[in-house]
Amino acid sequence: MFLERLLLIVLLIHSVSSTEWIPVEGGTFITHDLEKTPLQIKTDSTAGSGNHIVLFTHTKDETGLVGGVRLKFGSTITYFIGFCELSSGAFPVQPPDEVDKIWTIRKTASDLNIICNEVELLHYKFSDSSDSRCVQRCRWAGDVVDKIQFSSEHDTASDYYRAMPTACPGFTVDRSVHVQGIWDDTDPGETVTINCQKKHVRDGSFERTCNTDVIWTEEAPLCKKLIVRSWSLFL
Repeated sequence: MFLERLLLIVLLIHSVSSTEWIPVEGGTFITHDLEKTPLQIKTDSTAGSGNHIVLFTHTKDETGLVGGVRLKFGSTITYFIGFCELSSGAFPVQPPDEVDKIWTIRKTASDLNIICNEVELLHYKFSDSSDSRCVQRCRWAGDVVDKIQFSSEHDTASDYYRAMPTACPGFTVDRSVHVQGIWDDTDPGETVTINCQKKHVRDGSFERTCNTDVIWTEEAPLCKKLIVRSWSLFL
């Protein structure tokens, strides 16, 4: 029993620091400082599916419910912010049409941002809420969220989650002219150029940009050996 509990603690710690995608388990408290690190949720739910993303936010001791965010995939995708809004609202901008979506939730002491596939759908200021509870102590305003929880009863859309990476991951291109062919982690907004060694040709784009959603815009290219044929064989 002790080893099982220890393993559970290790897994929870891993879920905080890892930028790898982790399967969602509804009802589980997950240690996550939302003010420090944005949360990303991956789903293939689309408008009209009727599915929901339902996320609860909690204080450190798990007893203080800060609020919640609900995204409903109706004919249009709507949002609801618990303790700030009395009813669901339509996003000023609808999400992109891609089936696979990465939803990013950012929070500061004064604002909440909801982003989908790099498109900002909502920039919500807690001070604009008509519900006075929104800015009360231990509600949304301030540095209060230390744990999150996906609803085991109502969340039907969330497949995976992770702490949003702060940089695009490093990568390797064999037979490139870069030092040992290894690129380090790259900050958002930066572009790297990939050139191949002599007698090699590039298969793919020669540039990769780390976008604002901390995702590479292009797949890493390959450097393929140039095949030189002797024309004397055909004479």
